[in-house]
Amino acid sequence: MPSYISPFDECFLKLGRAARLAAENHPGLDSADITDMLARAVFSGAFDPSPIDMCDKVARVAPQNWLHAPIEMPPAQLTPAQRKLSPKPQQYFGANRMTIASVMESLDALPGEASQWHDLLHDIARPEGQEEAFAALTKIPFDHYPKAGRRYLEEIYVPRDKLRRWFTLRQIPLPPFLEEDGCAKLVANLEKVRQLDSLQSTRGRPQKAAWRNITKALLELRTENPNLPKKLLAYEAWKRAAGEFDESDLPSVATIQRKIGEILRSKGH
Repeated sequence: MPSYISPFDECFLKLGRAARLAAENHPGLDSADITDMLARAVFSGAFDPSPIDMCDKVARVAPQNWLHAPIEMPPAQLTPAQRKLSPKPQQYFGANRMTIASVMESLDALPGEASQWHDLLHDIARPEGQEEAFAALTKIPFDHYPKAGRRYLEEIYVPRDKLRRWFTLRQIPLPPFLEEDGCAKLVANLEKVRQLDSLQSTRGRPQKAAWRNITKALLELRTENPNLPKKLLAYEAWKRAAGEFDESDLPSVATIQRKIGEILRSKGH
């Protein structure tokens, strides 16, 4: 699962932003109306992985199958000095409705008293309590949430494909930002580049034309965010170069990732 999601990512969209963009496509509605619908959908499980996906190992771990919510990093992943920080460092974790409800309950971000939600969500003697909690949350208007809760829900990243299916199933005309499946195209392009790079992997072939730009992007990204994971660093550098070069001039993301250490060391990073 990605620990950071770029706001330019083609595969995800923040719930709050999705609501604002959708409202622009439906005169007479404002973003609050659509945010209310999407928040109820989150707790109904509409965006959770399906049971079929959960039985498929590849689908189960695919980031595009999960909501991604900001959650404080586990103490074990922080240094002693970092554990003293307030607010604590966060990263995005794949989450289902139970994870989101539990985090919001711990932040006192659900409507009403946190203790009441805790009893419903975590009483092992009453496993039906969880379903009761979700049934209640799907019937509570968004504006009844405290400010922290509204902000938290709006910050959740929803896979664009799940948003597209949700609108389609409810026979709501697709907003323009969901009509084109940019994520699928991106994944397909990445696979084409990987295959092309593999076919051209003969020893001594000329270096691909995009490497100079990729190296520059890697150095800029590392300077901007020193803690960015190498996989994401490689992907973001590839994406920048993809806007300027043909596929035949691009190495694969995997190739960039393999060479990151060598490139950064040679440039003193």
